[in-house]
Amino acid sequence: MLNESNTTHGSYHLTLDSAGRIRLPNAVRDRLGIEYGDAIVVIEDDDEIRLETAAAALSRAQDYFASFVPEGVSLADELMAERREEVGRE
Repeated sequence: MLNESNTTHGSYHLTLDSAGRIRLPNAVRDRLGIEYGDAIVVIEDDDEIRLETAAAALSRAQDYFASFVPEGVSLADELMAERREEVGRE
């Protein structure tokens, strides 16, 4: 089903089985804390794919969107202030 050999620098050669599956090596799962049933995100980019844990993908998305918010600004506080203004106008 799987031909797995560990090479250098965290690179692994995995073989796709007949059902289109690969098996992540135990060392990778252990290091990243991935357990049976955990979500994995597949990112397709041009001619390559990248796997991320759901937590890593969420963190990356949060960092991306946070880059648009000026330092010291709380979007939650701004939203609550806007809602209070709307209630005051009713």
